[in-house]
Amino acid sequence: MRYWWLLVLSIFFINGFGQNSLEYFHDTSGSYSIANIMDASFEPVDQYNKGLKNGSYWIKVNSLPDEAEIFRIRSHHAKEVWAYDVKGSSLNTLDNRRFPTFNFTEKKENLPFYINLHLKQEGNFPVEFYSKHKIERLEQNNIFGFGLFYGIVLFIILINLFLFYFSKEKSFWFYSFLLFTIAVTLGIRDNIPFLFGLEGDWVVKVELFFHVLIGVSGGFFAYNFVRLKNRYPKLKFTIGTCCGISILFFVTYCITLDFIFYALTDVAVILALATTWFTSLLAGSRRGLANFASLIYILNIIMALDFFILYDFGISILSLTPFVMKMGIVADMLIISFTIFNYWRYLDGRNSTLMQELTLRNQELETLSQYKRVEDINDSYLESLIDNYDLTNFEVKILHALSSGNSEDKIARKLKLSIPQVRQAITDLYKKLGISDGSDLSTLIS
Repeated sequence: MRYWWLLVLSIFFINGFGQNSLEYFHDTSGSYSIANIMDASFEPVDQYNKGLKNGSYWIKVNSLPDEAEIFRIRSHHAKEVWAYDVKGSSLNTLDNRRFPTFNFTEKKENLPFYINLHLKQEGNFPVEFYSKHKIERLEQNNIFGFGLFYGIVLFIILINLFLFYFSKEKSFWFYSFLLFTIAVTLGIRDNIPFLFGLEGDWVVKVELFFHVLIGVSGGFFAYNFVRLKNRYPKLKFTIGTCCGISILFFVTYCITLDFIFYALTDVAVILALATTWFTSLLAGSRRGLANFASLIYILNIIMALDFFILYDFGISILSLTPFVMKMGIVADMLIISFTIFNYWRYLDGRNSTLMQELTLRNQELETLSQYKRVEDINDSYLESLIDNYDLTNFEVKILHALSSGNSEDKIARKLKLSIPQVRQAITDLYKKLGISDGSDLSTLIS
């Protein structure tokens, strides 16, 4: 518990120190260096994230918080960062860190410090100050949290794949893939690739590509999960259109490296997700836990809107931390996975009942079919007797009545004849067929 208090106090310490001791200068021309940056007109830092206003920034550190020995730029897109003291000497960079980190222990007296950032994506430059002890403890807690979160995600992905293998229910597969894309995206947002020395434009392209995959997999997961195909057949076209637009913006960004297309890709992705899930909630095609799961997912979309989309434009309404975002995702994973599992159990039970009913129907049809085959054989043989012995219409009626097992009394009533007339007709029929009695007739037609 004390670790979480340490994290909260660190955040408070960072925000409290803040921006009053920091000034910034947006070098739009890119012509400044440490040799002439002291002549630039700096402005107080009112907010760290300038959104679409990227490019070259200079941060001026006028004073340091007590016990501070290290500062870092906590932005996963800040890769090209340099730091200098007032004499123009470079500050030492610390290796094996998730974010660009500098040690100024031996140069505390050489204020102000100047930090130069070349930001190709959003213009975000949050500067954080720590002592060596606090930064080590904080990173240990972060690594532990990463292991816990991504371990949970992996566990839930494996469970969903296991259930898909045995149930063939596509919702499990779609959700597994969606969770995988979310995990990769958050891993890049946590700047884990930078920790292993992976950096460059290709990492950003991979990140944006997985944003697109979240839109595609998330949209079609919702479309299949809520069974909107029959009620809203055109919704599939809407999802496909939003995803197609996001792919177009993604390709354009890869070609131009213009950050506006990065932001527009994210907008198209969130539109694909929001359209599907809001429709699922309005449809009300399910009740109870399924609708609750849809509501939780929509809340996560609202959080993603603030955490990813508004972030691209330098806006923040909810001021969400990665920790809060991940807790929302964990809650969403557990609820939706449980909902899918419950629905699969319902379908499996219903299918078992239907299979039992179908088996009974098949048995009944098989029995009827056997009777029908016997009847067809008898009818066919009677037709051959009629043709071979040139029977009259009256004789055919007598033959049919006898083959059906009718008595003389019943034949008399059916044909409106007297008993003697029926007996005479039967005798004449036997003579024509060349038999002596009813037993011979049974043998003849069997």
